Amino acid sequence: MGYLLKTKDGQYITRPISHPATDAQVRAQLLSLSQSGNLAVQSTQNAKITAHRGYHVTAKQNTIAAYKAAAEAGFQWIEVDIHTTADGVMVMGHNTTVTMYNAGTAVSVSFPSASYAAIKGYTWDAAGNYPLATLSQTLNAMKRYPMTIVLDLKTGSNEAVLREVCRCGMADHVYLSFTSVDGALNWADTLNRHKQIGIRVIPTDYEKLCTLAAAVSNPILADVNASMMASSDSWRQYFSNALSSGVPIMMSGCTLTNKAMWCVVTSGVMANDDLNISFSDFLSAISADLTKSCTLTASASSASVAAGAYTEVTVSSDLSDPAGYVYACSADPAVAAVAQQSFGKQCTLRILGKKAGSTTVRAFTAAGDYRDIAVTVA
Repeated sequence: MGYLLKTKDGQYITRPISHPATDAQVRAQLLSLSQSGNLAVQSTQNAKITAHRGYHVTAKQNTIAAYKAAAEAGFQWIEVDIHTTADGVMVMGHNTTVTMYNAGTAVSVSFPSASYAAIKGYTWDAAGNYPLATLSQTLNAMKRYPMTIVLDLKTGSNEAVLREVCRCGMADHVYLSFTSVDGALNWADTLNRHKQIGIRVIPTDYEKLCTLAAAVSNPILADVNASMMASSDSWRQYFSNALSSGVPIMMSGCTLTNKAMWCVVTSGVMANDDLNISFSDFLSAISADLTKSCTLTASASSASVAAGAYTEVTVSSDLSDPAGYVYACSADPAVAAVAQQSFGKQCTLRILGKKAGSTTVRAFTAAGDYRDIAVTVA
């Protein structure tokens, strides 16, 4: 579900596909965007795409039908929402108060105050095709699919979610969600007893995220709002640091207004698919960025730094559009990490030596240009 765009000089830039389609369709349509043979397409599994609330183009969102449809469409991850009823049953749904149907009649339901015994036969449609699902039913239904499930608890307790996940034998297939890094830190002891369970957090502070990474052994997924990143240097700073250090990222709220943000998704980074644009619009967005003229220049093509120290390289783009914003990542974060000190047409890459060795720092834009900086850590 991710694709590498090959530039005319033989290098690759990874981009995700935000709509399920066959490899043949993607190849045919992306290749049709290339000019004079300058671009080629190669399939890759590095960019993992999440179906937000399931694949709800063909089924009602947050239903088992939508979750199964996501798996069958080729999505590797799904994000699902959970509420807890007044009698303690965890059910699938995003909003606290929703309209459901009882034998075809519309009924307003508030999950926290409703009894599951009273609403267990309700459906999300008048025809009765999409019944309300419990967390237990969902986990058991998805066992047969090789998918990762991000559990977003809206009301209730993560303790109850954890118990149900373990009871269903799905601990190595899920991420528990925390609205803050502090919330996850408070759970550090419990999480370390269940190391196979992933942690999804919404961070505001990169250093605190590093504290969490040091406190737990669990996989960590950082959920970043793409709209905020598109308008805030502090969020872009976080994005750059996380990208360089190898922390996976879930980008939410992807729209055409910030296409430059989600077209530069690279290895190990996830894009969240709200399915709010058509595949043709997605291709048009990529085409618009790729056909923009952009040239990157760097103050140095190589850098040497001692372990524990840092050096800086300035990278500039001649394109003022967001498609010309400069981003960077390290080919081997264990040897050197890179943080961007500013964003837009020009940025300073602060390269931190971590251990002796050689690696490459790549600065790149959504318009397709890039510069590689050879880094030696002594």
